[in-house]
Amino acid sequence: MTTIAWTPGCFAADSCITHTDENALPGYRTFSRKLKFERLEPARARGVEVLALASKGAATVGTVLDELVKEQALNLLKPRSRTDFAKAINSPSLVKKRRQLIGDADVAQLLTLWYADHEKCFLVEQNGLVQLVTDPYVAIGWDSAPAYGSLRAGKDALFAVESATMFGCYTAKPIHYLRRGPKGIEFATLT
Repeated sequence: MTTIAWTPGCFAADSCITHTDENALPGYRTFSRKLKFERLEPARARGVEVLALASKGAATVGTVLDELVKEQALNLLKPRSRTDFAKAINSPSLVKKRRQLIGDADVAQLLTLWYADHEKCFLVEQNGLVQLVTDPYVAIGWDSAPAYGSLRAGKDALFAVESATMFGCYTAKPIHYLRRGPKGIEFATLT
């Protein structure tokens, strides 16, 4: 259970993992960094400087999904590939691998490709398809409702996830985030 949000120039995720007890009720919490990213050499990755992703839902499946999607994306970003990223990552063989991994688990993922002057955000849901986010912002996770309130009010993804920590039940600091700043794409933690 978590909150992950994206706005142009900002991608944020909390670090709370809520474990359920034997009655499937929220039990105890642990913390782990959900926002994972890799810096790339733009000339070698079709202009992409950073690939970042974070998953919500079943933590074990989400972690494996993060690794699978990261591997698939990195292979597709090689300069020899001329196929559109969204089309290539939705090839039947890659979607099949994601669907097999996800199974019936409640998992979703945000994936962002950061270029020098913009980024693209994609949503991966239970059907395994990678869909381009065309809205000006997106939030996923158990406490996405308070995050959406902040996003609708014009705040960035970091503020939205912080709002979820204040008004949601299953989101907690620290918040890890990427933000486009004067020195490029910067990673930071809000405690």
